[in-house]
Amino acid sequence: KKILDVGCGYGIDSYNLLRYARTVIGTDIKKHASWYSFTNRRLKFRQSKSEKLPFRRNSFDGVFLKDLLHHVDDPTTTLGEIRRVTRKGGVIIVIEGDRKSV
Repeated sequence: KKILDVGCGYGIDSYNLLRYARTVIGTDIKKHASWYSFTNRRLKFRQSKSEKLPFRRNSFDGVFLKDLLHHVDDPTTTLGEIRRVTRKGGVIIVIEGDRKSV
């Protein structure tokens, strides 16, 4: 399986997703120095905006995003991009905490 972690931040979740996938690609709007400590042949990182992912249609078996949507300018476009890059029958996991309950 090939998984995309959108808005991966420091890359910890991307690294942990290796337990479930052959390949994981983490993306974030900015590069993080910690990426270099996690990178191996099965884990790669790319800098990109979630509203314009640099991948072909149907590229991933699964997409994971955690605590991202409240940071983006256009959540609808981000979700459209996630759908575009996920293959038919793929899995999309969205975790978005309720920041107002804190």
